[in-house]
Amino acid sequence: MVKEKCTYTKNTVCGCAPGDFCRHPTGGDCEMCSPCTVCLPGSKVKILGTEFNDNVCELCPDGTFSATNMSHSCQPWTKCEEEGMTEGKAGTATSDAVCVKRGLSATGMALIIVFLVLIVLVVAVAVYFLWRRKKRKDGLTPAQDIGACNLKPSCLSIYETDKDELNEEVMENLIRTRKEGTDAALPVQETTKNSGTSTLHST
Repeated sequence: MVKEKCTYTKNTVCGCAPGDFCRHPTGGDCEMCSPCTVCLPGSKVKILGTEFNDNVCELCPDGTFSATNMSHSCQPWTKCEEEGMTEGKAGTATSDAVCVKRGLSATGMALIIVFLVLIVLVVAVAVYFLWRRKKRKDGLTPAQDIGACNLKPSCLSIYETDKDELNEEVMENLIRTRKEGTDAALPVQETTKNSGTSTLHST
């Protein structure tokens, strides 16, 4: 690139185009130009190049990032906790951390589940005691309680068993009563010592 045109008393002075720097200067002239180094994302410009010096780049330190070329500084990652959010994606040298709205944690979910289970158990126990109380208030006998089964096969089998046991008990009582009545009706022989005779008395 022509920096200064030649004159009758002075030679042409060459220079470098924008974006280049002079690698081999000779006096006020430049014999060789080279492209300037571009500081890429993930780095920053430590020393900005000049006409005769290249750019000097430096990597971003941990916890910071740069997302564009020729950044003059590295930005710190966003701290999601300070924003009242959780970190959805960690930051890198070229991108910031991604924050998301805070939701329920695993511990919170577990506590909610336990609370719901306790509520169900309490309701079930309350319903059971109300049912027992109503049953006692109605005063149902075992036979009536069996009759309330709507004659289901399972209930009928229980009813038949109880009926057979009741009939056996009634029959035993009748036989025992008859035996006692027969024994009571038999005459009792009493002997009189003086007369030597015996008499029969009915009790």
